[in-house]
Amino acid sequence: MTVDPPGEAELGVELDRNPDVLVQGGFAYVSPWLVDLVSGKPYGPVPKRALGLARTGELLVAEGGDTSAEKLAIGPLRWLDVVP
Repeated sequence: MTVDPPGEAELGVELDRNPDVLVQGGFAYVSPWLVDLVSGKPYGPVPKRALGLARTGELLVAEGGDTSAEKLAIGPLRWLDVVP
């Protein structure tokens, strides 16, 4: 994966074959990694599929089961903080 603010930076992490992408504030989620776009540092891999991304880097995940092409996410939903 390569990040480009203001130049390119190789992160050295493996992404999902068809990754989910969420961008909010200074963070990007490219499954299964959360990336701090200011420092270029990756966090993860995230154990659950992200449904949402807050400006502060927390990810909204379904605790009861991930969503797929065949089923909806199963709650409860919670915010997961993967940034130390």
